[in-house]
Amino acid sequence: MKIFFLCYPPDVSEIVGYEHGIVALAEGLSQLGHEIYGNINYWQRSTDPDDFLIRAAPSSDLNDYDVVVFSFHYYALKNEGLLPEDLFSKTRKYALIFIDAIAGVITPGFRDELRGADLVLKAHFNRKQDTPENFTPWQFGLTNRIIDYSKPKAFTERRRVISTNFRVMHYARRRWEEIAQQHIYTMYPKDDETDGFEVPDFNDLDMLFWRQTDKRHYPNYFERMGNTAFCCTIGGEVKTRFLYRGNMFSKLVTAAVERLMTLEFERINQFDSWRLWESFTSGCCTIHYDLEKYGCELPVMPEKNVHYLALDFTDVPSFVEQISDFDHVEQIAKNGSEWAMTHYAPKPTAERFIKLVEAL
Repeated sequence: MKIFFLCYPPDVSEIVGYEHGIVALAEGLSQLGHEIYGNINYWQRSTDPDDFLIRAAPSSDLNDYDVVVFSFHYYALKNEGLLPEDLFSKTRKYALIFIDAIAGVITPGFRDELRGADLVLKAHFNRKQDTPENFTPWQFGLTNRIIDYSKPKAFTERRRVISTNFRVMHYARRRWEEIAQQHIYTMYPKDDETDGFEVPDFNDLDMLFWRQTDKRHYPNYFERMGNTAFCCTIGGEVKTRFLYRGNMFSKLVTAAVERLMTLEFERINQFDSWRLWESFTSGCCTIHYDLEKYGCELPVMPEKNVHYLALDFTDVPSFVEQISDFDHVEQIAKNGSEWAMTHYAPKPTAERFIKLVEAL
């Protein structure tokens, strides 16, 4: 197939708009032998100034390609005017795919014009939320950079601590902290070391990756993760069955629920993250809320307490029992790493993408 990527130009906004989903997909498609092109040269892979994963296309006529892919950055950064005028043309010859991986309840994929896309690859997909028919579960997943920089040590040689390197603290993470302070940190202390946003003193390649990822590349972080037994990847918005829309009423009720703790939460939005996949490839025992119970869907689901350590708000004692068994969590870490590489490395991600396109 010939696939064309509409990459968000990194020089038109203060925010770079790192196209993680496009990079992961393009790397896998390239491995499979598909022809990949873009509106610009995108993702410089080495210090060679001509070494781009995606090359600017020889033809700007989108109908010369089988598939056209673009992402949420155009809408999130309010530059949808940069998109081709005829992108959603009803007479187009290409399959149009939109990657919607931004945080939030009502994200760009819900916009009316996106009903004109053949598929919306929806990260943070939650089966308990009403979604348009052209949505399908998707993921952040792995890129070659994440895989190459992961440095997993033998599990028994690692520091028996829990990495909680959150840059943003919100309710789901505050709930974790309350539970962990009571039941977990006496067994395994927390490590909340983070890397700042100041310009780092990196070599040329790491500085290149740091800039292209919008300051999300830190080799020292991968070193720490590879020497850490546990990583808490909990995140997202917790919701009750009354809170299905991102409007002001929902926000007010959510605030009240947080204070009063009167309703049981039944779903979690924004559960996916780079940290989740970095934890898997670093060989950590990955901690998250019970994804299945709270409606979280990935294309291939991990099994709780087999591939990751699952916390249920309503059954903390079971979680404490699971995490207390170090041999058990060592096996979970091994299983999780193998599961992530099997299903979410670039090549299997691309294979899954091709099957979706062929089924249209």
